[in-house]
Amino acid sequence: MTFCHLNLHTDRSIMRGLIKPSALVEWSKKHGVRGAAVTDYGTLAAAFELHEACKGTSVMPIYGMEINLVDDKTEKSQTSLRLILIAKNKQGFRNLITLATIGAMYFYYIPRLDITDLEDYGGDLIAISGDMQGVAADAYFRDQDNGLKNLWDIYTAIFGDDFYFEIEPALIDSQRVLNEALVKFALSVGTTNLVATGDPHYMVREDRDLHKCVMAIKNNRNPSWYYPMKGDYHVRTYDEMVDQFAELHGYDISNVPGFREALKQPDVIIDKIESFDICEGVKIPTFIK
Repeated sequence: MTFCHLNLHTDRSIMRGLIKPSALVEWSKKHGVRGAAVTDYGTLAAAFELHEACKGTSVMPIYGMEINLVDDKTEKSQTSLRLILIAKNKQGFRNLITLATIGAMYFYYIPRLDITDLEDYGGDLIAISGDMQGVAADAYFRDQDNGLKNLWDIYTAIFGDDFYFEIEPALIDSQRVLNEALVKFALSVGTTNLVATGDPHYMVREDRDLHKCVMAIKNNRNPSWYYPMKGDYHVRTYDEMVDQFAELHGYDISNVPGFREALKQPDVIIDKIESFDICEGVKIPTFIK
């Protein structure tokens, strides 16, 4: 089995990610993975580099972005929730560009969007509910299944069958609780729209110490004791993902309904994504006389 991570951060996620798109594509080729996805925080800065790295290979570039959602982007607030957006086609990529632009226009410590932006520009996009700071985690830990039902209704109204709950193998108890709650809820509403991701921030396990230093610098902490991320966040294979989920949950999830589909879902999602060229040539401005 192969595995494509649909939540992944390159070195364009400044002071957070370390992955080079070229290294990701080489890894994908080596392991027979059909696509290479990049979902940097609030930016599409790595898109062209990913496009160039995939050119002439069997690996399809998958363009995405992890956005920060606030209740009202016109208000100055540092409280936000995360959501992954992935372009299904060229129009979806254009929508991502628009959303990245709006996020920058309403920047307050971070690029910020609100739900009205998703309603306006959510077409041709796939949405994934994010990590422990994402929309699903917030909904569940605030109001349990009622929160998830409300979230499901809102986001399926915008994205239809292209909204997915994200489960991760982060080695913290709240992640285990959330994973099991999302699987249980999804099955209760008759869907298997669950997707597993490893949320990679660095390429190989040996890069963990370097990433630890980067995170400490970012947060003005001492790397000898500070590191907010539990477990491995390198680009893992399918077997490594299964093993870390087993470490988190205490049993093999690979044949458990819901979890089983989540592990296979990246391939299903890739089938929804078209191959397209993001390069459109030189744009000459029209000057008004």
